[in-house]
Amino acid sequence: MNLSDLVKSKKYKTFMARLYGIGASVVIIGALFKITHIRGADLMLFIGLITESIIFFFSAFEPPYIDPDWSLVHPELAGLYHSDDEIQKMKEQGIIKEKKEREPSLTGELDKMLKEANIQTDVIASLGQGLNNLNTTLKELNNISEVAVKSTNLVNTIESVNQNAEVLSHSYKQTADVLNQESKLT
Repeated sequence: MNLSDLVKSKKYKTFMARLYGIGASVVIIGALFKITHIRGADLMLFIGLITESIIFFFSAFEPPYIDPDWSLVHPELAGLYHSDDEIQKMKEQGIIKEKKEREPSLTGELDKMLKEANIQTDVIASLGQGLNNLNTTLKELNNISEVAVKSTNLVNTIESVNQNAEVLSHSYKQTADVLNQESKLT
């Protein structure tokens, strides 16, 4: 098995995936030791950098990533991958099919329906204005509900103040009665 076959093998790819993970963890631990000034930080950083060097060495032999030819699935992308001459040859060979007549788009169908229903642009503009007015009204209703909640809170607060005033008044009356009785005794 030559080097080219080795780097394309599943075992090599599995080995590299593990090497990346283990190597990254060693480098991170080395950096952690160095940042936190733990004893042995220089050694750990040294081991981490050696590990990183080994990773770079092995990754140099990995085959480059090949971007798939998406024009085989999406013919409209053919211009990104092939010249005009290549595209023409591929069409002649049947690899890329000519674009079919497009199905009518949703907006095209909507335009057709509006034309058939004899709905003019001013009606659509009026509909848009009506939707905007509805949105404004809903916002105002939201504000009204907030005012109602605040009013309820205000009423509750006033009732609480009233109850406290009654308790305070009762306490003053009791205190006044006690003082009157003491003044009569003296």
